[in-house]
Amino acid sequence: MELVEGTYQNLITDGLKQDMQQAQDKGLVCRQEDMDSAETPNMLTDHISRIIRNRLADESLSAQERAQFVNRLIDFLGEDQTQKLVDDKQMLASVVTKQEEAQLKATSKTPVRPLTGFRTSNLFTGGQSRVSLSSEIERDIESADSISMIVSFLKLSGVNLIYDHLERFCSNPQHKLRIITTTYCGVTDAKAVERLATLPNTILPPYRLACAC
Repeated sequence: MELVEGTYQNLITDGLKQDMQQAQDKGLVCRQEDMDSAETPNMLTDHISRIIRNRLADESLSAQERAQFVNRLIDFLGEDQTQKLVDDKQMLASVVTKQEEAQLKATSKTPVRPLTGFRTSNLFTGGQSRVSLSSEIERDIESADSISMIVSFLKLSGVNLIYDHLERFCSNPQHKLRIITTTYCGVTDAKAVERLATLPNTILPPYRLACAC
């Protein structure tokens, strides 16, 4: 790429080194700084991750070839052999009891899971989207083992929208619900906190629901 005046935070690869030389030949000065030791692991990870992602995105590769490529990397890095891929077409999607599996087959249904998946973060806005925030929250609750909820304020109207889902979730003794919120300016409804506090397996820090602004 052609370097122009500005600030950068790029690793100096062989290609960038050549670009820097060309910029200096044009009379520009390429200033270099020591990398922050705390940031270096993330920068190097992002760099190699981008290379691997581009390689695996090659449409000419089959699923088997992608898995073989990953396994060769694992061998090269000397990682535990248990990390190697043994199936190049399928992934683990859920673990259910035999009774649940029979019911799913009888009804031709699949376990509930978020439509946006688990592996990436997603931003929901007030605009139109193919997935609504409320329905995705409900799917998140249905598919969760534990829930940690951090919200600015709790309003009874909002709690009522998902209370039935939370109630079913908390009825499982192996599940845990943790909620952190604020009482800034008294915006949080006391009744919302009180209603959530009735749920089993729920951790709610003690709140003082009156404060001076």
